[in-house]
Amino acid sequence: MCGISGIVGSVPDRDALISRMTDALAHRGPDDRGIYSDESCALGHRRLSIIDLTAAGHQPMTNEDGTLQLVFNGEIYNFPELREELVGLGHRFRSRTDSEVLVHLYEERGERMVEALRGMFAFALWDAPRRRLLLARDHFGQKPLFYAERDGTLLFASEIKALVAAGVPTAPDPIAIDQLLRVQCVTSPRTCFAAIRRLPPATLAVFEPGQSLRRRRYWNLDDVSPTWTHLEDAVEEAASLCRKAVAEQLVADVPVGIFFSGGIDSSIVLAASSLDGQRPLSFTLGYEEEAYSEAGAAAEAAAGQDTDHHVVMMRARDAARPDELVTMFDEPFPDVAALPLAYLARAARAHVKVALTG
Repeated sequence: MCGISGIVGSVPDRDALISRMTDALAHRGPDDRGIYSDESCALGHRRLSIIDLTAAGHQPMTNEDGTLQLVFNGEIYNFPELREELVGLGHRFRSRTDSEVLVHLYEERGERMVEALRGMFAFALWDAPRRRLLLARDHFGQKPLFYAERDGTLLFASEIKALVAAGVPTAPDPIAIDQLLRVQCVTSPRTCFAAIRRLPPATLAVFEPGQSLRRRRYWNLDDVSPTWTHLEDAVEEAASLCRKAVAEQLVADVPVGIFFSGGIDSSIVLAASSLDGQRPLSFTLGYEEEAYSEAGAAAEAAAGQDTDHHVVMMRARDAARPDELVTMFDEPFPDVAALPLAYLARAARAHVKVALTG
């Protein structure tokens, strides 16, 4: 994951603010730090290098003449096809990254660029000649993006803590708190903080200094029609899509692993990752209390596939400290699985930089 942040509009000490916001996201991107600033916009980026580990992947990413500036978090799975199309149209690339595809795609398609993307993403693109910022979030909201508006100025970031670092008020939103206590989640665009909003999934937003943020939904699941009429066709299409999805998410210039419980979903991911002859690394969390441990069943399931399997044992004293989790989440997160998942991720980090889950 990477971290993105930005300020559009006139605020005192904007360069100092964007620096603080970007540094608040350092844990999301330990590999590189970048900042862009002009008279109307400041962008910050913390990079976790996955594709093209060279300095050519530095962000903010720009187009050939520097008129577009992009900060991006996520992965575009169909970027090879999009890149090939753009090269055919005369665009020149200086990196192998998926992020560079976005600036050139915007030059060709404008705001409709998001309709061509397949992946998990949150990004901000500053169009300097038009003094216009685009914010976008992926179809299901896998990648986070928060924002705050005040006095014709927009601040945004991958995490709430970066907005707080810029002085955004933290008074609670009583409706959001009520939702959290009733149904254990807060619906977009609300957050637990009245001044901070969450960009909804499948949403493109446009902001121009001195105006209000304009949002539109670019995709809706209800508009998707099945392409099959018989059960057998549906089964085959589901299998094909699973294989394709996993193959696309294995594209990386760093080691990729799999969090493996032995259940149906992670077993499908593990099986699909082995199809091209790779020997994937898999990681399972186990407990000393066998009644709660998935380690045994996962080891049996992994034995039937050619995988480098690792079992990580967790004891009560190994659990992450609650204050560490509060720092990670910013808002109440009513899921006890966060404790073991954080421990498993910490152990897997010694072997891989990316992990797929079921």
